[in-house]
Amino acid sequence: MFTVVFKRQISNSANYDTVNGRVNDTINENEQAILNLQTTTPGLNASEISKHINKSLRTTMQYIKTLQDKYLIEFKGVPKTGGYYLKSNKINP
Repeated sequence: MFTVVFKRQISNSANYDTVNGRVNDTINENEQAILNLQTTTPGLNASEISKHINKSLRTTMQYIKTLQDKYLIEFKGVPKTGGYYLKSNKINP
C-alpha cells in the first residue's frame, strides 16, 4: 500500500474575496455578445436576446443571470413586457 501526497502552491489571496470567489470575474464571448447587444438595442427580453445570439432560451437565461450577478445588466419593467438594460452604475452596491 502507498500514499500519494499532493502539494498545492499558495495562491495570491489578493485576488479572492471573503467568500473564496474571484474578485476579477471574466466575461466569456457569449456574455460579451449580450452586453454589446444591450448597447445597440437596450430593452430586449430574454427570447429576443436568444434569437440574436443564436443560443437556446435556457442558455441565454444562464448568461443573463451571470451578468446580473456581476451587476452589469438589470431587468426593468413588468415580467411580461419588460426588458434587460445595462446598469448605469457598474460598481457593486
